[in-house]
Amino acid sequence: MKFEKLRLTGFKSFVEPTDFEIRPGLTGIVGPNGCGKSNLLESLRWVMGATSAKALRSSGMEDVIFAGTSQRPARNWAEVTLTLDNDTRNLPVEFNEHETLEVTRRILRKEEGSQSIYKVNGKETRARDIQLLFADASTGANSPALVRQGQISELINAKPANRRKLLEEAAGITGLYTRRHEAELRLRAAETNLERLDDVTGELETQRTTLARQARQATRYRNLSGDIRRTEAMSAYLRWAEATDALQAAETAMQEIDTLLEETTRAAASASSAQLKAHDAIEPLRLKEAEASAALHRLNVAMEGLDAELERARAEAKRLAGERQQLERDIARERELNGDAAEALDQLAAEEAQLRQRAETEASRVTQAAEASEQSAAALAEAETDYETKSTEATEQDAARKALVQRVEDARRRVERLAGQLARMEAERAQLSLSEEEERALAEARGLVASTDDRVTTCESEAQQAVDARQQAKEREETLRQPKTQANRHLVELQAEADAIRRVIAAGDDEEFEALLESVSVTAGYENALAAALGDDLNAALDAEAMTHWSALGAEPLPTENMSAAPLPDAAESLASLVTAPPALSRRLAAIGVVEAEDAQALARQLAPGQRLVTRAGDLYRWDGLVQRAEAKTAAAIRLEHRNRLEDLTANIDQAEDRLVEITGDHD
Repeated sequence: MKFEKLRLTGFKSFVEPTDFEIRPGLTGIVGPNGCGKSNLLESLRWVMGATSAKALRSSGMEDVIFAGTSQRPARNWAEVTLTLDNDTRNLPVEFNEHETLEVTRRILRKEEGSQSIYKVNGKETRARDIQLLFADASTGANSPALVRQGQISELINAKPANRRKLLEEAAGITGLYTRRHEAELRLRAAETNLERLDDVTGELETQRTTLARQARQATRYRNLSGDIRRTEAMSAYLRWAEATDALQAAETAMQEIDTLLEETTRAAASASSAQLKAHDAIEPLRLKEAEASAALHRLNVAMEGLDAELERARAEAKRLAGERQQLERDIARERELNGDAAEALDQLAAEEAQLRQRAETEASRVTQAAEASEQSAAALAEAETDYETKSTEATEQDAARKALVQRVEDARRRVERLAGQLARMEAERAQLSLSEEEERALAEARGLVASTDDRVTTCESEAQQAVDARQQAKEREETLRQPKTQANRHLVELQAEADAIRRVIAAGDDEEFEALLESVSVTAGYENALAAALGDDLNAALDAEAMTHWSALGAEPLPTENMSAAPLPDAAESLASLVTAPPALSRRLAAIGVVEAEDAQALARQLAPGQRLVTRAGDLYRWDGLVQRAEAKTAAAIRLEHRNRLEDLTANIDQAEDRLVEITGDHD
């Protein structure tokens, strides 16, 4: 397997997109500690399917995302792409149709945790497939071929099982061993399932025996229940006979009690009259007692108030005496402070005069200093901005300048060497008479020096043009990268929403028979109207074997003499024109109209038997006077909205994919 290029974006210290080309021969990475050399090897292991964050010197997998600095914000995702050469076509079948493979791993930072996405040539795939791809080529994230610090000593002291992995990779059978391990796991899982099935079968057999015993007990219970009912009926009849006899005896006793009650009532009336007379005599005495009690209470309250007032007066006198003494001490202290204040005022007046003189002389200097401070602040801000811009440009062009400077230095050294040779030849010519051949060699050397000077000038011009062209290409790439990123993000958002809606729709497909709702589509905005018009009838099936289903009768036209065949009111739009449904629903939809909410009440009076009106909000008006207001969306309306939204999303996804392909082509 031949690696061609490694591209890092947002991975650890590589915040900007960085391409690392792996060319034929030996490639080395040189730099000081902390410059990110080890990050390249870790990115290579990460894109090949590494699952251990500890092996990547991280506490969690989301730590591989650029965490930000004091001048740059943190990233929410990281991506590494490894380009493979597949000219020999010796990769697995599912990846062997392209000459070049781009294996990409992307990680997203989310609230509930990180998530990795693997892609091969832009097509999403499983992490297991990526690991098998590299395992078949005797490499991978955990391959001994990726030698880290201390690994040699680990291999020397390794256990036989770990040495066997090294030999298997050298023999090129790592992929086969990985597949064998996966197959063994599946077989063990199947054996576990079979054992579980045996346990379940035993439990079901036990339940069957228990149910048979319970069935026998139920039969015996029914027989005993019949005997009990007959016995209870006989007992009830006997109790009824006893109750009848008791009723007759109670009626006789009741007559005697009534006679006694009349006599007792007359005696109670006499006693009540006597009680009233005694009550009238007691009432004046009670009034006198109440008046005396009230007078006593008022006197007690007044006495308690006078006692409290006396105590407050004594406390106030004591407090005023203390305040008088304090005021005398304060007056003495204030007299001393007044003397000190007079002296301080004289000193402050002298200092104020001096400060006014200095303020008059320093006013112009303060104004000049303020203006200079503002100019310095503006210049500092401009310089900082220019510094950041120049620093970025210098970093980007440093590599190109070094190469160009090296070429110019080589040319200059060559010119200096030729100039030295020419000087020596001129000196020798001055001392010796030259032959014709020496004259020709001298002329050729002079021509070579002149052509070299011209070439140096040309190289410098070409180098500057190359720097300008590189800057223009980078600006164009950055301009085209943003639309590609936005288009890709938009496509991912649409696909995520579509997947979520599909899962929601699939969650309701648990019935044995498919409901009518799955065969119905409605114009967007009329979902509530259809749900209100049909209600729970949307859950009925189309299959005749279902307990509740729509039969073929609904597809036949109504007889002309049927009152339900009457047309809907003129202002009502037939719901059938807004719904695509099976023929079995024709009769029902023909009798339903869609109206505006403000016209519904008046139009409901024109309905024939069997007809009904609905509004877009979901209000229902039936021919027999029933009105049902829309409160909340029903499950059927929500499901219809999800299906309509899924159709729109499917179309938008196709457009977004076409747009992304177009933008990707421009960016490439």
